[in-house]
Amino acid sequence: MLIPKKVKHRKWHKGRSRKRTVETRGLDL
Repeated sequence: MLIPKKVKHRKWHKGRSRKRTVETRGLDL
């Protein structure tokens, strides 16, 4: 599932702290 850089940047801005914890957990899994 590839997402455009613009969409990724927008999601990061919407939930930077919450999305960061989820991304780190997914990488750790």
